[in-house]
Amino acid sequence: MASVDTSFLKDELGPVLARGIAETVCALPKDPVEYLGLWLQHYLNEKESETTERAKEEEMKILREEWNRQQLAKEKTASTIIQKEWKNHSKAMDERNLRETELRARLEAFGDHLDEEGEYDPESVGPC
Repeated sequence: MASVDTSFLKDELGPVLARGIAETVCALPKDPVEYLGLWLQHYLNEKESETTERAKEEEMKILREEWNRQQLAKEKTASTIIQKEWKNHSKAMDERNLRETELRARLEAFGDHLDEEGEYDPESVGPC
C-alpha cells in the first residue's frame, strides 16, 4: 500500500508541488504558506477551466456533427423531391408537346379544307 501512495505522490502531486514551491521561492512572499496555498488554488482553478473548456468543445463537436447529419438528411430529401418534380414536369412537357403536335396536324388537315376566304369548304373533304 505504501508503494501505491508513494507512486501517487510522485506522479500526481510531486510535479505540481515542485512548480508551486519554485514559484513561491521566486516570489519571496511574506507568508510563503499562504502564497503556496493561493498558487495551488489558482492551479486547481486553471485545471478545472481547461476541463470545462474541453467538455464544451466536445459538446460543440457533437452538436455540429448532429447538425451536419440533419442538414445532409434535409438536402437528400430536397434532392429527391426536386428529382421527382423534374420527372413530373418533363413528363407533363412531353405530353403537352405531343398534344400540340397532334393539334397542329389536325389544324393542318382542317386547313386543307378551307376555301380562299378561310371558310370551311365541305366539298374539299370529298365523299364520306
